[in-house]
Amino acid sequence: MAYEMVPLGAFVMIVLIVYFGVHRKHMENVELIKRGINPEKYNIKLPGKLGLPFGVVFLALGLGFMISMLMVGEAFERHNAEALGFTLASLIGGIGLIIYWKLTAADRERALKIKEELLLRPGTDFAPDVKPEEKE
Repeated sequence: MAYEMVPLGAFVMIVLIVYFGVHRKHMENVELIKRGINPEKYNIKLPGKLGLPFGVVFLALGLGFMISMLMVGEAFERHNAEALGFTLASLIGGIGLIIYWKLTAADRERALKIKEELLLRPGTDFAPDVKPEEKE
């Protein structure tokens, strides 16, 4: 009975991750529209944005498989070559994605700065309204 719940739990987890990701993007677009900004016109992609989350997931998967194989004592047996290959691929892939995220940090900062400058540039139709304070 418990083994039948694993695929169901994995499916529910994937559906929830996709739902909350789409919902967050929708709420960001709603907030931009409330401010009078067209979200499609100035949608700047950030390089390496997903490198860290996927890197951590792959690294954790690889470490988990490696620890489980070492604890069971079947890490270096001949019939577990595929499992060891998957484990090492996950570890190396996760480390590579984290390094990629670190290397693209300067590009992400530059893209965020450009995005803020575009959104807050005065004299454009999408700049927020700034009302001068009234003095009494």
